[in-house]
Amino acid sequence: MVAFGESGKLSEFKNLTLIGKGSFGKVYRAVRLSDNIEYALKELDMRPMQQREREDCVNEVRILASSTCNPYIVRYFDAFMEGESLWIVTELARGGDMDAKVKRHQKRGEYMPEDMIWNFFIQICQGLKHLHSANILHRDIKAPNIFITGPRSVKIGDMGVAKCTRSGMARTQIGTPYYMSPELWRNLPYDQKSDIWSLGVLIYEFAALKHPFQAQNERQLYERVMRGAYPPIPRCYSPELANVIRMMLTQDASKRPTTDELLALPAVQKHLESAETAMEDMIFNKECLVGTIQVPRILTHLRNRLPGSKYEHDSRDIGENGPVPTSRSSEGRTKRRKDRGSVIKSMDEGLIRRSKSEALEALNSEFFSKKHDSLLQRNRSEVSVLPKIPYNMAKNAEIVRIRRDDVLGRLPPIPTAGSRYSRQELRAFHDRRRPW
Repeated sequence: MVAFGESGKLSEFKNLTLIGKGSFGKVYRAVRLSDNIEYALKELDMRPMQQREREDCVNEVRILASSTCNPYIVRYFDAFMEGESLWIVTELARGGDMDAKVKRHQKRGEYMPEDMIWNFFIQICQGLKHLHSANILHRDIKAPNIFITGPRSVKIGDMGVAKCTRSGMARTQIGTPYYMSPELWRNLPYDQKSDIWSLGVLIYEFAALKHPFQAQNERQLYERVMRGAYPPIPRCYSPELANVIRMMLTQDASKRPTTDELLALPAVQKHLESAETAMEDMIFNKECLVGTIQVPRILTHLRNRLPGSKYEHDSRDIGENGPVPTSRSSEGRTKRRKDRGSVIKSMDEGLIRRSKSEALEALNSEFFSKKHDSLLQRNRSEVSVLPKIPYNMAKNAEIVRIRRDDVLGRLPPIPTAGSRYSRQELRAFHDRRRPW
């Protein structure tokens, strides 16, 4: 269960719904109160983590906060600490991830359209180009980390193991085995070409609905990756798509193409016209790269080192004279408190007016019921001597008696002091007899 802090940023959200779960974290969808927009909130419990794992979590914040201007990377909005948990706020991918989409196609037994695969390939390639231009290696390109944000729109996410290198080379062996490049298996230094290998495995999976290198265990997988032989993609796809996959799955990393070379291929250029992509030359602005965030020993001190929020606007904070201070300022809080007070006051006034009118109707009904009771008592005594009473009065008294008996027949009997009723029966009796 999510615990809301009294003054923490988590209290700025409502309707938290769990949509994903991992070894150290959970992912929720929630609505932000100030703009009524749904976001994805990733909770990372940093207490059981080792120092290296904590640095990876903070590194994800750093990479995401530095890539907010790219349309092919999941957008970052905020990061904050609640207790000893790190929360990362990003855009919500309503379509889920590509892993779920591949499994749906497997279940239905149908392949993805080729134009859709080209579309996804171009967008992922542009996202990688953006990262590689700043010497950032994603290091975990796979289907679960590609998120669907539209009918044919995807974005790269989950930068938990991404690494910003100075020389463009890395040495740490990390990644998902099915997507790991040969140089990673050999525990050799690797660079951006390792991400290209993972992209080749991913596009093959989109086409064949399975991994190119199938194995029963890790040793067998290592041998098949080193051998580099894989089954061809289904014949329903063009030779151009098979050729691009072959180029990315080249054993020699130096012979693999870069993202720029992939996007410049004639086959890719042919599909750029119909693809739903914004083919803009987006070079990573290294000045916008968030600096290294040091993880303190006391996790609560991390809140002062996280980058600031990057929300576009706050619809509640736009008044007649332009935007007003956001929820972090005292002026903004005072303004919204007054607005909520006026709204609540108007609601209370309306409720009071309705209550008065209902109470008045109840009093009137009670008054007339008492009047009818007295009239019935008087008429019953007079009806016994009909010869002394005109025919009209007797007839009117009979009508009043019938109507009154009809009303009394619909109500439960009044409990007497000697009768035994349970608490629920008494409550039901009072609820039924109340006129409002």
